[in-house]
Amino acid sequence: MDITKSLKMLMLDRNIKQIDVASRFYDSETNNNSKNTFNNLIRRNDYKLNDIIKIATILDYEVQLKFVDKNTGKIIEVE
Repeated sequence: MDITKSLKMLMLDRNIKQIDVASRFYDSETNNNSKNTFNNLIRRNDYKLNDIIKIATILDYEVQLKFVDKNTGKIIEVE
């Protein structure tokens, strides 16, 4: 599953509209340009880790990062 689909599932789970997340993402409810910029971010599905963390925080979720060795399956958790 791609990040955009996951984020949209989180929004549905919290019953929060994308436009409301956009307003909080840019800390501006009246700036329509910010909402368009956020919609472009979602549409591109090309996020920075900080973007994902910020959206998750707005939706009251936590992001957990881990590295998995492809050869051994060893997992290294990021704290």
